[in-house]
Amino acid sequence: LAVIAATRAIADRLRAVAMPPLVSVAGAAELEAVRDGTAPESGACYVIPWSEEPRPSRTLGAHWQPVSISVLTAVCIRTYEDGTGEAYLAEAETVLGALKTALAGWTPDPADLLPIDYGGTRASQLAGVGTYWLVSAWSTSRQLFN
Repeated sequence: LAVIAATRAIADRLRAVAMPPLVSVAGAAELEAVRDGTAPESGACYVIPWSEEPRPSRTLGAHWQPVSISVLTAVCIRTYEDGTGEAYLAEAETVLGALKTALAGWTPDPADLLPIDYGGTRASQLAGVGTYWLVSAWSTSRQLFN
């Protein structure tokens, strides 16, 4: 699946150019493993395959179909020592800047994938006081020919 190839490429790219501020880059299986345990270290990033959605095909003697691919990044930010929220905002700004610099406009390998587009970020306090998650969406596409 192209979404798996894109997920692997994005994880490799983040390991190569966004550490630091990221302290680790892992996949969905590792994220599932920490779900019921202690929140990971601040700056831990998880790259998650999200969707592979075909668009209507255009058949002109051969099958040609665009396929949209979405991948999520989830970064844990822990700010227990900060009662004002300033440490969270500063770390979130640094992390988002590193993600955007590493991924937005970058063309992943395999070469049939188009450049990565940034699709936005949502912040959530899922793991209790002082632990936040920044979840960003990234998309690319490819053409399916038969």
